[in-house]
Amino acid sequence: MIRHSIVALFAITALNACSAAGSATPGTATDLCNTQAIPQFSLVSPASGATGVPDSTAALLFSGTPYTNVGPPSITLTSAAGATQTLTTFNRTNSGYSVPLPALSGGTTYTVGYVVALIENDTSSQCSPTETFNEGSFTTQ
Repeated sequence: MIRHSIVALFAITALNACSAAGSATPGTATDLCNTQAIPQFSLVSPASGATGVPDSTAALLFSGTPYTNVGPPSITLTSAAGATQTLTTFNRTNSGYSVPLPALSGGTTYTVGYVVALIENDTSSQCSPTETFNEGSFTTQ
């Protein structure tokens, strides 16, 4: 009886973990669906929480290495109004990577997401094929 309870509890936990939204810290397996170690890839500039960022800012700067084992990563840039742009160009720099930005609007808060592919062409899986990590937000002047 105890064994069946433990198995049922494990199954429920696994289902809940796989359905959880991905907003965890890269470098950790966040659920049973994502058992891969995702390398750290962190927004450096503009710093998360920064205000008064010039709307002429040309690129986001990241430290670390993007995760490319399954597919190319991307960056999402979402305005406070909910408009999302997907950025896919990653340029190697001396200290990490830069991601070119589209024109930014003044007085706008943007949220930056880092999207990685976890599984490829697995339509039978109940796990999400990607996971998005919240890298923070900034507000333009």
